[in-house]
Amino acid sequence: MEYLVTDKAREHCKQHFSDSEKSGSKFNAAVFPSLDSILAAIKSIEPKRIVEQSSGRFAHVYELHGYCGWSGVGKRADYNRIETEIRNGFITEFAVVESLPQTRLLTVISEFIDGANTLITLFPGDYAPPFPYDGMMPEEKEKAVLFWQENILLKMG
Repeated sequence: MEYLVTDKAREHCKQHFSDSEKSGSKFNAAVFPSLDSILAAIKSIEPKRIVEQSSGRFAHVYELHGYCGWSGVGKRADYNRIETEIRNGFITEFAVVESLPQTRLLTVISEFIDGANTLITLFPGDYAPPFPYDGMMPEEKEKAVLFWQENILLKMG
């Protein structure tokens, strides 16, 4: 599948590469050194799963043949050391871990803008709902609240 990449999306995706100090999923630079290398790799494959969000966005979950990086989401109950950081303008919690689990899954969030399948973000790992926000549809917000009550971002530390 092809995606249009804006400068804003390109900047946002930088947090998912291994040189970022933000919590969450990270791509293996030896496999995917850049956003463009990821987009080239998935251009000719179909998503394993598609999740439609109420905002008009879609999550495309791809399963790759080898691992593409490390998943940055875990079960909150498994971790004791919880910290906070500013992420995309919001205060978010994360658990400090010694290592992140490897993943073969890759999730792309996109939306159709002016007829183009426009990239919003992408990250290694399975689909996770967005953090809850006031503009969400009630059912989607409830699912997001429940997900993030049970799960937490992970950060190597």
